[in-house]
Amino acid sequence: MGDHTEALCGNEGSTCIIGTPRDCIGEECGDFVPALVFPFLALGIGLIVHPISMKFRVPYTSMLMVIGTILGVLGCSVEMALLTESLKIWAHISPPTLFFYIFLAPLVFETAFNTDAYLFSKLFFHIVYLAFIVVVAQVFLVAVWQLYVIQSPEWTLFTALVFGSMLSATDPISVTATLKQLGVNENLNTLIEGESLLNDGSAVVFYEAFLDAALEGSSSAGSVIVRLLRLSLGGVAMGMAFALVAICFLAVVYEMFEVEVSMTIVVAFLGFWTAQSPALLSGVICNVTAGVMLSAFGKRLVSPLVRDPLQKIWELLSWLANTIVFVYAGLLVVAYIWSCAGDPLQWFDYVHILTWYAYLNLLRFVLVFLSHPIIRLGNKWYGFKQAAVVSYSGLRGAVTLILALEVGGTAELPSSVRSRVVVWSASIVALTLFVNGSTISTLLHLLRLDLPDPVKEDFLWRARAAMLESTYEILDREAIEEYTKYCSWSTVARMVVPEGWVQDVGKLRRALLATHSKGRSSRMSFYRPSASAMSRRSIEDVHGAPLVGVPEAVIGYVAQEITPNRGIPRGEAARAPGDKADDIETSQIAAEEKENKLAGELEEEFAKIRVNQQLGGALDVEIRRRFLMSLLEASRERNATSTFDFLLLTVLTEDIKYALDANDMGEVYNLFEFVADNPRKLPVPHWMDSVVAFFQRFLDRMLLRLFSKSRYDRRIVLATMVVEAVKHALDEQFLENSELVHKEASTLYALTSGYLTNLESAEPEAFTRIQTKTIIQKIFTLQLESLRQLRTDGKIDMEEYEVIKEELIQLQRQWYMRISKSIPSVKWAKEQDVELLRMLPSFYHLESEVFETSVLEKGRFVGLKNGAIVPSEDAVLFVLRGGVEIRRSRSSIIGEMGATVGLDTLVDLREGVSSVPVHVCISRYGVILPLDFFAHSQCETSQHYCCQIIGEATVFILPRDVMRELAEQYLPLKEELARHMVRLVSYAIASATGPWNDSVGDGENETPLEAGKALLQSLPYSTFVTLEGDQASTLLRGPAFLIRGRVSVLRKSVPGYLLDKQKHQHVEEYDAPAILPNGWVTVEKLASQSAEGPDRVEIVVEASISRDEIAANRIKRWNESPFLVDANGRFGFHRHVETLEVMGQSEGGPSLDHGSDAGDLPSASVEERPSDQ
Repeated sequence: MGDHTEALCGNEGSTCIIGTPRDCIGEECGDFVPALVFPFLALGIGLIVHPISMKFRVPYTSMLMVIGTILGVLGCSVEMALLTESLKIWAHISPPTLFFYIFLAPLVFETAFNTDAYLFSKLFFHIVYLAFIVVVAQVFLVAVWQLYVIQSPEWTLFTALVFGSMLSATDPISVTATLKQLGVNENLNTLIEGESLLNDGSAVVFYEAFLDAALEGSSSAGSVIVRLLRLSLGGVAMGMAFALVAICFLAVVYEMFEVEVSMTIVVAFLGFWTAQSPALLSGVICNVTAGVMLSAFGKRLVSPLVRDPLQKIWELLSWLANTIVFVYAGLLVVAYIWSCAGDPLQWFDYVHILTWYAYLNLLRFVLVFLSHPIIRLGNKWYGFKQAAVVSYSGLRGAVTLILALEVGGTAELPSSVRSRVVVWSASIVALTLFVNGSTISTLLHLLRLDLPDPVKEDFLWRARAAMLESTYEILDREAIEEYTKYCSWSTVARMVVPEGWVQDVGKLRRALLATHSKGRSSRMSFYRPSASAMSRRSIEDVHGAPLVGVPEAVIGYVAQEITPNRGIPRGEAARAPGDKADDIETSQIAAEEKENKLAGELEEEFAKIRVNQQLGGALDVEIRRRFLMSLLEASRERNATSTFDFLLLTVLTEDIKYALDANDMGEVYNLFEFVADNPRKLPVPHWMDSVVAFFQRFLDRMLLRLFSKSRYDRRIVLATMVVEAVKHALDEQFLENSELVHKEASTLYALTSGYLTNLESAEPEAFTRIQTKTIIQKIFTLQLESLRQLRTDGKIDMEEYEVIKEELIQLQRQWYMRISKSIPSVKWAKEQDVELLRMLPSFYHLESEVFETSVLEKGRFVGLKNGAIVPSEDAVLFVLRGGVEIRRSRSSIIGEMGATVGLDTLVDLREGVSSVPVHVCISRYGVILPLDFFAHSQCETSQHYCCQIIGEATVFILPRDVMRELAEQYLPLKEELARHMVRLVSYAIASATGPWNDSVGDGENETPLEAGKALLQSLPYSTFVTLEGDQASTLLRGPAFLIRGRVSVLRKSVPGYLLDKQKHQHVEEYDAPAILPNGWVTVEKLASQSAEGPDRVEIVVEASISRDEIAANRIKRWNESPFLVDANGRFGFHRHVETLEVMGQSEGGPSLDHGSDAGDLPSASVEERPSDQ
């Protein structure tokens, strides 16, 4: 690539720096490096402009032209060393056809290859008419206007015809995108796209024929016609030949990505170049023909796994070409205007830009409307409104620019012609993009063509309803996970659902009803366990399996004793985002001292962790390798959305790779030793850590007053990544083949989880922010997986799939493009105790007078310190802040429930039967009831303590009798209390395994952990079933919870319940409180053995209502007030790993006494608070 030696417009004295060529020729100019600067700069501009244009919905190509003009102004006025050299090369590019050969081929082929071949063939006659007959008329009418109206000097008939040919090529990409987005008739869209595709070919053919005639100086009409036929028909033949070769080649290869993609690239570029240069045919017609043929026949031969990547590759090539072309056009327009100002361009030449724009629009309207009867033939959908859209969609684009730039570099033409062609063409392209492209939606609205087809709209809303239901089911499932207790669920629900989906509630309800009535139910049913979920066989299988305990002498990860961080007052937690600047500055020193102290304690505690790995035999080495590969896979699947995440993911993956190498070489490696280290000591190159730390500090300073970031962010994110990776790997079945590696993995999980737990107590504000961000990004991934499954199951069609996918991706773009993804802390975290209690789901529906007289006046607030025993007495506890740990229950309720699901009579909810010591925790918004609250029986009182991990707690204590009276008067309150009672049962069930899904059964929800979580997930949608008076029995589907009365349960034997093979049924009797079996059962009321109260049976069970009502309840649950949505996590399975006990067991030392007497705790740890606080 070389330079023209002539200045633009022949103006050697121009003040435009890039308007004059470089002072060198050929080899004198040195290497080619300066020529590479501009195209890569243009691509860099595109990388920045593209997301901005999508965010603000501005035409991408229009923004590129604006940036190009700014670059042109800088190039003309400022000397920029190497960049100026590069701009000079491109402004004087030689030969001028180089631009034509490089950028036109991918643009034309991509459009043809992605054309809908069926609709194209259906409208072929009408497309050919518009692309040839109308184009011929437009070319000659433009030439006439130029010669007899504009009358610019030095223009001949053929140069005017060249100009008319250039302006006949349309590129309505922004129009067609709008039509697709609004769901306008696809036939109209195909007509506009097909016309654009073919008139690119026809316009280029006319352009080449007339340009040759213009350069020759004189040509006869016969020679021009012969040239037109040779270019067009020869191009068709060449394109068919290349397409047939490609089709034959694709038919004999399968799943060869590189080969199949390369074949299409060869056809596009080699076919274009061969036709254009050696054969002297039309390369554009060749590419159009080859692309359409491959779209019709070749795509079927492309391997299934290659089709989507192939389409994306061609979209990328088209994007690259468009980006460089439009930036270059803006640059060159400025260079020509600057250099040609005064001579040959005059002031009226700029006025002619508006004249040309108006004339071209009017001309297209006249030609299209005159052609209306012809296009109307066979197309009943086509009317005058559609004709107006076709007329208005005559945008000019990349093809017009490329042809104009080639003319600008053709030295044989007069400079007055070249300068006007470039300036007028680029300006017309810009005007059509800015005006027509941005106002097409307004025109569609005025013509009422943006009103979707009622039937299609109905099916689209059904698809949205199915996706919305699936999304809320995902939220239900994630809301009970153990590491989501601090999550701001109102923020999550707002971020993961498009706003328009929930605005029209009536339309959404109708769509749900139609979806479920037609059998288009959601595929996901996380809230209901399967028929074998809690069967005796499943639980017995779990108990029969050998549980891996932590040995006295650790084989694997050995750690010294860790003293957990304790005594962190809630009032000293990190400041909430949004505080006043003065408060932030005042508390900054104190906060830094506190963080330094906490950091020192955590590092000192976890610095003693060491790995003493025994390699074991060959089988152990192989299982360990598989385990590490599973860790690596889980780490790579995580999405890095910032430099912050990128560094931590790099650290994690590199450390796993080092462990893999050490395992292969038979060496010991301390895996994840860096977790508790100072963040400045991460095992990555120092320069990488320094660069990322610089950007992070800069961002923190810039956003300090808006988002109070914690220095613990990096630690929390890193620990979360490690815990998630280890938890993922622990689900692998191959771990059962090596007891040694399984013990290493489980102990590793305990250590990292314990560290994360301590971070949770150290920085609850930062933990909330990061946890919410993590959940949002996780749900984004699950949404797309669910959408694909809906398409696979045939519940939505491809068109609905594409629309919903684009809406979800647009939502995700808005999230990922935020300057900071910090989540502001929940405002009610600082509310007074009374206000917080009033907003609880248990009381928010009560009248104010009832709340004040029956709740506030008869209860009391209690503040608890670390490890303090909760003075529950005979009362109901409402947890407002912090957490309450359930240490041990010897009551009959757990015994009854345990017997039902196969658990031991004695269940310690602090440790359960898990191989890793854990305790369950009732956190904020939770309720703890006496175990005989509903059953009116005498049960032992469980021991409850303030969770030492969370640090402190605030609870409200209300006498049991008062709560019983209120519950009988207000059914919503009673249902809420019953759900919290069932929550305790779910905890007992789920505590029967380790903290991960130790799957044993073959079916769904067959482990105690899965069964317990299934119960937790169904709680928000459960209701009461009452048997009293003459109503003696009912049919329901378990699991259900008997909270009052005595019943007989009849169930038929199913897999997992083969209790009576002769009669194929089984009858059991239950006294409240107890869990009723899973599956369909018949419940019959029995006479009470107690004289207290009437014979009345109350059962909590998932509501047996229609699916649309279930979906409507779910939508209502996730669209209530922000506080109630945040409280949706109140039934979550919240556990803390007892890291101290892990270390104690690892050394064979004594463990904590779970049944320690309350008298051992200091009385000063309980603080009574007045209820008017």
